[in-house]
Amino acid sequence: MNNVYLCLVIKQRTQHYIIYLMKKVLVLIAALAATISTQADSFDYLTLERSDGSTVTLTAVGLEIKFNGTELVATNATTSESATITLSELASMYFSNNKQNTDAINTVEDTAQVWSISDVEEMFDLSGRRIDASARKTALRPGIYVVRKSNETKKIQVK
Repeated sequence: MNNVYLCLVIKQRTQHYIIYLMKKVLVLIAALAATISTQADSFDYLTLERSDGSTVTLTAVGLEIKFNGTELVATNATTSESATITLSELASMYFSNNKQNTDAINTVEDTAQVWSISDVEEMFDLSGRRIDASARKTALRPGIYVVRKSNETKKIQVK
């Protein structure tokens, strides 16, 4: 009789210990989820970058992202902002604290006929990174660049 009682006590304690461990694991998972959520909430904007280098930035709070066939549709009901990008054009998307739309580039001037590369004083990519003179003379990656000569600034496209 004592052996049966002892087995029941051990079984009951084991069950209590398993339940205790499960509660600890759930609390740990909840704490990790809260930490991840807090990190995402610290950014103000979501930037969608197209393969041509243009970007669209939307306010992150209240943003809803849906996939409609081959398109990504981002809509913010709070600010009435929206963007639709074909998935094949989407190069990257990232959170940031800066609003940086370069989607307003409607025309790209071909300055190769007007200026030579040696005439260009400064050159920047659309992310604002300066392109040094040696990189300008070797090989530029295809994309849109902003160039400055004296007090004139133009946009160029490298194909």
